[in-house]
Amino acid sequence: MAILIRTFLRDFNNELLVEELTGLLIVSFNMQLAGFEQQNRIIWTPIAARKLVSRKEVRGVVINETFADPGEVWIKTETELSAGVITTIDSLLTSHDVDGRTSRQTRRDQDDLDVTTLETALQNWDSLTSTQRNAALKLSVRLGLRRYNREV
Repeated sequence: MAILIRTFLRDFNNELLVEELTGLLIVSFNMQLAGFEQQNRIIWTPIAARKLVSRKEVRGVVINETFADPGEVWIKTETELSAGVITTIDSLLTSHDVDGRTSRQTRRDQDDLDVTTLETALQNWDSLTSTQRNAALKLSVRLGLRRYNREV
């Protein structure tokens, strides 16, 4: 078993990172974000409460420095990783776009918007035209099917 640990003081999109690593690694792996907390259902950030305090003396004056403790990305695999694969993983972690989305996250975001649209339609049902009512009904069926993981 191999464990690759990298330290970062930046945010990660956990689901996107796993998807990117899955496309990169041939072997199965397990990834953990240690020292991170979930900000919303997508973004993980280093835990702000974990602070390191440094005391140093400069010309007789004691200086206290406080800075965030970086989180760790742990990648565990059943087999050893080659130097080339480790370099590629390091590059992927460094260039990770936290604002990127997986197709699943994009669909969830769209579903959230559609629920808001549907709520508005239901609140104003009496003033909707038949075309608008038909669109709202189709939207509600699509959302219901998506709830059961049917692609519609």
